[in-house]
Amino acid sequence: MFPPFISTRIAPTPSGFLHLGNLFSFVLTWLLARTSEGGGRVVLRIDDIDATRSREAYLEDIFTTLHWLGLDWDAGATDVADFHARYSQQLRLGLYAEQIERLATAQALIGCSCTRKQLQARPCACAVCDGAAAAASAEVLRLDTSAHPLLEANAQMRRLVVRTREGRAAYMLVSVVEDVREQINFVVRGADLQLTTAAQRFLAERMGGEWAAFSSVPVLHHPLLLASNGEKLSKSAGSIAVQELRERHTRSDFFRFVAHNLGLGDCDSLALLRYYFSPAAVLPSLRQRSRLDHTF
Repeated sequence: MFPPFISTRIAPTPSGFLHLGNLFSFVLTWLLARTSEGGGRVVLRIDDIDATRSREAYLEDIFTTLHWLGLDWDAGATDVADFHARYSQQLRLGLYAEQIERLATAQALIGCSCTRKQLQARPCACAVCDGAAAAASAEVLRLDTSAHPLLEANAQMRRLVVRTREGRAAYMLVSVVEDVREQINFVVRGADLQLTTAAQRFLAERMGGEWAAFSSVPVLHHPLLLASNGEKLSKSAGSIAVQELRERHTRSDFFRFVAHNLGLGDCDSLALLRYYFSPAAVLPSLRQRSRLDHTF
């Protein structure tokens, strides 16, 4: 499952302050890369394709948290200013538009006027469009998922959006394009995103060419850290942010939390986590867990 040399990414969205689940995923991703052959490769990618949800404070929080943890990366912005100047996804809108046109030309997209509520109630009857029609259309462009029973059966994934009504490329497509562009060969994400993985692999196959390579990239879905009500932690639900937890806990407490959930004993530093971490020993037991433990 693991390539000898892991090239992976830490890919937060600047749509809220980071929470504890984000922290666990970041550290696990970093450990997998740094314990692979040659120390691996870590890319910092900040998914800001939805500019309406991005805030400077959230961007600052990403860099502050990663530096506080001591995580380093081999490619990506060094700070907020560098991000805006060279790495924002708003600088690559043309690249995403090219891929949307590629899908439309292959008659894989539907110019859709249905609302999300309508799609949950009934199948979409909108027509498949060609490249020229897609470029001129103000409609939402959706991926035809009828050939994928799992996606077609899920209301949220049925007729997957690749371009919004505002003309913006959707996250699903942007993520695939960026992973291929950045030569990512291993992805770490939460167990709640297994259907997202299926959708992106299907999308990559439809894109064809070099983009189809993403359909075979291995993905590790780790268990989630759940809130007291059993719901997953999320920025939109107002989960306690890491910046608040830092006021009550030390960095050593955070590393003990990670070590506890990886079954590594009382490791209170990133150096100790890296020393004791072994994918072959840690990941089988991690996959068997249904959820992460809040224990500090």
